Amino acid sequence: MAYLEYQKSDGYVVTIHETEPTSVVAEHGVIATDQFKVNDEFTYAIYAHLNPDGTANGMFGAVQQAPAAQYMLQQLADKDAKIKDLEAQLATTQEALDFLIMGGM
Repeated sequence: MAYLEYQKSDGYVVTIHETEPTSVVAEHGVIATDQFKVNDEFTYAIYAHLNPDGTANGMFGAVQQAPAAQYMLQQLADKDAKIKDLEAQLATTQEALDFLIMGGM
């Protein structure tokens, strides 16, 4: 089972998760499916068909991405993951500095 995170505006699948995400941005929805697997969003441009209220109805369209597009999408995803990791490291470092500045209180 994979969980497709899609844009409610047009159904474009932005990320495929292995586990159901606990939170997504308000403009996105999530639908479970066995039709795709993690990283298929780099190989295919996937669109979830939407009901009038913006929820996915379980039907999908997919077109294979050009190799250059696959590469760029994978690079962007890698950079996003690195940025999240660096932000977490920065927060931890800031907490340690705050602790030291406050005299270990």
